[in-house]
Amino acid sequence: RDAASMCIASALRRACPWAEHSSDPTRLWRAVRRPDFFLWQVADQPTTADHLDRRFASATGDELPAEVVFLSRHAAASGKPALCVHPIGVPMGSSDPIHGGRPGFCPPPAPAMAALYRDMVVEAQGRGLDAEFEVTLEATHHGPVLESPAVFV
Repeated sequence: RDAASMCIASALRRACPWAEHSSDPTRLWRAVRRPDFFLWQVADQPTTADHLDRRFASATGDELPAEVVFLSRHAAASGKPALCVHPIGVPMGSSDPIHGGRPGFCPPPAPAMAALYRDMVVEAQGRGLDAEFEVTLEATHHGPVLESPAVFV
């Protein structure tokens, strides 16, 4: 399991009340105060979880999500610890099946992407983490394949 994503998910579950929406192995919670906000814990590797938005719609009986935010550990190419935000997709002419996606296919970025990045910068600076971590807005470079706008954090 990805310790970083589990830590973020735990913090979110403590930050506000949630109602368990499903007790199957995927674990799905709905925010009590924001019924359009779900937290879904799945076993898939996030970069290869193609059509996760369709699977979500099927699991909830709802439409495709308006946006998908992946909470995931990320390794920067520089090797320096990083806090990253980036859209998903694989630019034309490149593909690494280990990292998922389909060459030339990039879903729209999640509408929340810019705000997530700005908030991450402010929080990192406010907590003195910007000396230890690079806070970056990365280019798209991996999957999964989705129809819904999406972002990795």
